[in-house]
Amino acid sequence: MRLSARHSRSIIPVRGETVKGEKGEIFRNKEKIDIVFFNSGYLPDSQSPLITKSSSSLKALSDAYDLLNEGGYLSIALYKGHEGGLKETIAIKNRIKDLNIIETYKEHKSLLEPELFIIKK
Repeated sequence: MRLSARHSRSIIPVRGETVKGEKGEIFRNKEKIDIVFFNSGYLPDSQSPLITKSSSSLKALSDAYDLLNEGGYLSIALYKGHEGGLKETIAIKNRIKDLNIIETYKEHKSLLEPELFIIKK
């Protein structure tokens, strides 16, 4: 799959793959990577019972960060509207607070709205 990413007013070609699976297992035996996108929580307006949990999310974030090349990016979208969502959000924010967060986004409309974090290694 080829994608384009906008950064500093330039277009950077990106080659990537979508990996689905148990978050704590998906980075096992992987090569170094340049970018990872996380969608933690649940799929809003979905009937799916699947949600993420703090323990597997924290493990997967650590594994992903370890695999990032220097200068690589980690994007984390946090959805809080599911059972355990606020707990997971707090745990992830505590884990990433000392990393190089280069961008955050939140509309500040409600406590449960999604938040986005972009981290550069």
